[in-house]
Amino acid sequence: MEVLSDFGLRENTAVLFVSDHGDMMGDPYFYRKTVGYEGSARVPFLVRLPGGRAVRPRVDEVVELRDIMPTVLDFAGVPIPAGVDGVSVLPLMQDAEVTWRSEIHGEHVAEVLGNQSMHWVTDGRRKFIWFSGSGMEQFFDLDGDPTESRNLIHQPDRAEEVAGWRNRLVAHLDGREEGFVSDGRLVADRPVQTEMSWVRALLG
Repeated sequence: MEVLSDFGLRENTAVLFVSDHGDMMGDPYFYRKTVGYEGSARVPFLVRLPGGRAVRPRVDEVVELRDIMPTVLDFAGVPIPAGVDGVSVLPLMQDAEVTWRSEIHGEHVAEVLGNQSMHWVTDGRRKFIWFSGSGMEQFFDLDGDPTESRNLIHQPDRAEEVAGWRNRLVAHLDGREEGFVSDGRLVADRPVQTEMSWVRALLG
């Protein structure tokens, strides 16, 4: 920022600060990026518009790294190609009328998880987690428990909420070739595939 100021470019430059992933640092008993808990999956997404012209200083809608490219294109006034997975956050920052995603789905396969994948859906306030091998489920209220230390999956007063979040994950996984979903229900102990069949075919 100092260099931009030195060259008179600070007020004419958009700055977007993000990171690839967090590191668990032993919280809770995991290290590196191998899981979908907040210490690994939650990353900074800080934006400074030229002249500081954002209307909203904080955006509570859930954003992700796929939003970087369309956001940068939007800053530059360049059309965003059709079919791009991400969405520009500029309308959110300017408090424009915009239909936004209700949650994001993440997944990870790592040696530390054993022969299974870890799937989660979150809106930044709640998170539902499912382990594909064991079928274990977790549900966290991130507003009241940002360190994910209290699994609420079996709380009777959360049963309806948990069911709704489970259905969100089902919607994301339905039709996957691993067979994670059958008759609208999650199916555990399916073989883990790190690439889809069409990717393996392309790689020969």
